[in-house]
Amino acid sequence: MRITVPAFTGLNKRIAIQRLGDSVASEATDCDFRSGDLRGYLDDAPAGTTVYHDISGVTIFDYSPTQELVANGDWDIVRSPVVNDTYKRVYFSKYDPGSTTNYVGIIESRNVQDQNGGLAVLSSTKRLGVPKPADIYIPPTYEIRQGDVFGASLSTNSDATVKVLPTLAAQLDKGIKLIVSAPGFPITGLSITDVNLTGTGDGLAVVTLAGNKKVWKNCDVVKITPPSTTTPKVFKTSITFRLSNHGLVNGDQVVVSRRKAPAQNAVNQGWPTLFPTTAGSTLWSVTVIDLHNFSLDGLNVTANATEAGTVIADPPTVKFSVFAPTSVSFGNPSTVSVNNSTDVTQSSVTNFTSSTTSLGTWVDAAAIDTLRSRSYCITYVNSYGDESAPSTPTNPFDVVPGSPVTFGPNSFTVTSGVPGWSMNDVTDLIEVRLYRTDETGTFRLVTTDSLSTDSTKYNIIKVYRTGTTQTIQTKSDGNIFVDKLTDAQLGEPLTTTGWYPPPQGVQGIISAPNGVIAGFKGKTLYASVPYVPYAYPVAYQTATDADIMGLVTTGSGIAVLTKQMPYIMIGSDPSSWSMIKLEVPAACVSHASIVDMGTFGIYAGPEGLMAITGAEVRNLTQDLLTRAQWQLYNPTSIIGGHSEGRYVGSYIATDGTRKSFIFDTVTGDFADLSLSAVGFYTDLYSDTLKFVDNAGNIKQWNRGSTRKPYNWTSKVFELGKPSTFGIAQLISPSEVYATATLTLKLYGWDGALTTLLATFGAAVGVTPAGMYPLPNVTPFRIPVTPRYTAYKLSLQGDVSVATVSFASTMDELKEV
Repeated sequence: MRITVPAFTGLNKRIAIQRLGDSVASEATDCDFRSGDLRGYLDDAPAGTTVYHDISGVTIFDYSPTQELVANGDWDIVRSPVVNDTYKRVYFSKYDPGSTTNYVGIIESRNVQDQNGGLAVLSSTKRLGVPKPADIYIPPTYEIRQGDVFGASLSTNSDATVKVLPTLAAQLDKGIKLIVSAPGFPITGLSITDVNLTGTGDGLAVVTLAGNKKVWKNCDVVKITPPSTTTPKVFKTSITFRLSNHGLVNGDQVVVSRRKAPAQNAVNQGWPTLFPTTAGSTLWSVTVIDLHNFSLDGLNVTANATEAGTVIADPPTVKFSVFAPTSVSFGNPSTVSVNNSTDVTQSSVTNFTSSTTSLGTWVDAAAIDTLRSRSYCITYVNSYGDESAPSTPTNPFDVVPGSPVTFGPNSFTVTSGVPGWSMNDVTDLIEVRLYRTDETGTFRLVTTDSLSTDSTKYNIIKVYRTGTTQTIQTKSDGNIFVDKLTDAQLGEPLTTTGWYPPPQGVQGIISAPNGVIAGFKGKTLYASVPYVPYAYPVAYQTATDADIMGLVTTGSGIAVLTKQMPYIMIGSDPSSWSMIKLEVPAACVSHASIVDMGTFGIYAGPEGLMAITGAEVRNLTQDLLTRAQWQLYNPTSIIGGHSEGRYVGSYIATDGTRKSFIFDTVTGDFADLSLSAVGFYTDLYSDTLKFVDNAGNIKQWNRGSTRKPYNWTSKVFELGKPSTFGIAQLISPSEVYATATLTLKLYGWDGALTTLLATFGAAVGVTPAGMYPLPNVTPFRIPVTPRYTAYKLSLQGDVSVATVSFASTMDELKEV
């Protein structure tokens, strides 16, 4: 009878121990199966020490060949994708789903110090990015034109307003249109946007109209004087002339001027006083009554006009000249004498609540025709050259190109416009940039203000640092800046619109393809602008239907691992990424277990060790472990690392200590490790897996000069009848071992029970218990074992073993 282990492979706990293949292990610890032989991994090489050794997890990262970043907790650290980054920046985020204060931070060469391999800087660095500034304020001095019309003011920006009786205003409502009888206003009317019955203290209500301000080229400015009494006066508001065969038609315009001054006395006000003093220089529209009469529409009487019912005694004789330059039949120019006493009558009586005085006509047609609408905003820039998103643009307003726009005191402040951000979180703010829109609506640079420790140096913003600290102070007197630039003089366009820093709470950052940094918060995935790691546009955000546990790059995109089903993000640029949900129940239960293996990712799921590549998700341990057996590895506590295609996982065992396992993606072998690690880091350049052990020692796995002792136990070999063994053969590769040991044990097995039958040990040059020195291929005799119907064997040591056999006789051992 004979039993042979022809080769050695990893363990399988799922299949019954007697049904395993001859080479499959029922137990395996620290076994390396890559060669097909059984051998141990190399010892761990020392690489430093650290004070961090939290059993729940430690993060380690090689910042430089001589500097390690080490901290308690589950942190994600990635290098900056910025080309030729002289600051040697890395970005970090802590995985802590219950925290509301997490942020993406930045570490660079100026705040890294060698501390014997351990560096505790993750809580004392600056946040990644620059917040958008708070809103800026521009006093409305730019759009009021003073003194254009006898000291009156007219806005080129505000909507039109008219004053009316409160009783009339009460009948008005938003949406109703009013016609304003003034040149430049549309004849279709303007919509009411507001009715203020309270008014401004003069007893009149104010009605605001939404108008096109750019048509206010020629607008009569009228001063309204409140009435002296509560009784409204009745005034004549238009005058009809009697002039036989005048030849005027509707729409003609005439000029009326007095030829002789009227007689004035304290008792009698003559007819001519009804005419405004500007009547002689104003064109009046003609309304034809009949062949012998015509009216001048809108020739309003003045405040001292005659009240209705007043008898005028002996009106003086005054002649008027009527010029009608637009009338074909009237002649051009024509002068027709009109006798006031016989040819003029009063008509068209209108009620007024107050007297009005025409102050003149505001005429600025040339400037109005060139008005351009513009807005302003500012940005912040830090010492890396990272520029923030702009502040909220000011409301648009019209400006004549080249005319000054004045920013008053305290128009600008160095204040964050993002809740939860302090300006002291920003890395060395050095500039404030002012932008404005050009004729095309593009924001372009107006001026830049560089901040310094010298409080006397400023341009648009009077701010400075206190010493060399990050405390930025704003001088109380602010500053006044005047923008006189034309569009042609503006600088480069604004490119950072929508470039917001990663929001507070973003975690799990990874380095994605094409210079993108990606992270997540809750169910939302955030991505940066390619090669601009501080900018995370809202348009790049994508949501899943379950909380995200982590991200990992694969050969076909970014795998988004959630508490439910995974997703794949496909695309070369976040602006065009598309998300595909994989309808596979493959949840991730440990963020720290996620490992980027190159073209695929591995993570811990509730039923086994999962691999994701493209749209395929596989359970790597499905044929090796049942769900119950996998749960003994406490998958929610797993921390992952990798080396040479092997996944190494550390977990908290039931006794509270850290234990490990290894899965070889090349051979498919699974085995336990004696490794006790609280954190991993893979240095791809040196192809080394570093880890922190329970005592805070930093080591390099499988990089020592000697081998660890392994432990490998076979299947149960069922023989069919009771048998005994007296011959053994162990074949070992021809390797040189300075100090090699091997212990071979043979067990008799009866059901679930095993009995140690014999132990054979060997060392180089020593042959206890009848074993020959190694390496060898010579069979040797062993004490005859008791009879059993089933056997299993185990090997412990640091000697490589190719095959092992037991037989009852020498002839049976020679059988093929």
